[in-house]
Amino acid sequence: MKSLNLQTPSDTLEALGKRAQARRMQLGLRQEDLARRSGVSTPTIKRFERTGEIGTLLLAKIAVVLGSLDDFDSVFRLSAASSIAELEAQEKTQEKKRVRLKIEKTKK
Repeated sequence: MKSLNLQTPSDTLEALGKRAQARRMQLGLRQEDLARRSGVSTPTIKRFERTGEIGTLLLAKIAVVLGSLDDFDSVFRLSAASSIAELEAQEKTQEKKRVRLKIEKTKK
């Protein structure tokens, strides 16, 4: 059963920025050190730690330096199937599907 989460996406991202800041400090890194090692600008790191706003590629670069890249593996993870029927349904949804694009011919 899933737990009820009353946080907004903004709250979640802000908390993520604060956790990243705490991890950086735990490692004894200044924002400038993290910027140099990750290739992410210092102003971007400052904004991320304050607001949680950052692009995913930059977040991954920071996570590498903070030793947290493996944490991305749990994002969007499928839940474990509890029956054969659920397992078959998951496999079916994971099959590669082709989508046909309808191209409308314009009248001349």
